[in-house]
Amino acid sequence: MGCGSWYARNISSTDFTKLSWTMKPLTSLIGNSKYFVWKEALYQPSWACFHEPSDLEIQNITVMAERLDRVRIFLKCPINVSCWIRPTSLNNPASAYHGQNYNALVKGAPKSAHIVR
Repeated sequence: MGCGSWYARNISSTDFTKLSWTMKPLTSLIGNSKYFVWKEALYQPSWACFHEPSDLEIQNITVMAERLDRVRIFLKCPINVSCWIRPTSLNNPASAYHGQNYNALVKGAPKSAHIVR
């Protein structure tokens, strides 16, 4: 199913377009993080598209990226995040999955920490 506009079709591609709310590339670092970028935070692997986050989701992702930096430094090794956020309503008007519940699709817990309330 398709993703369009600013949503990159291939996560491994280096040809990412801009994030609509910041006009920054998906490959830009999150907040003050030294290691984590927006493409890994917003990618929905089961649907092969990106979620455009709300203001609250942006705040939570930014805080978590900065906290995960400290964990990475402590462990002295990279951290791979496979699914950072599981929206209960995907925000991607160009996707066939727009408005659908990603957390339910992956059988996530209804009160999962992946969900912003």
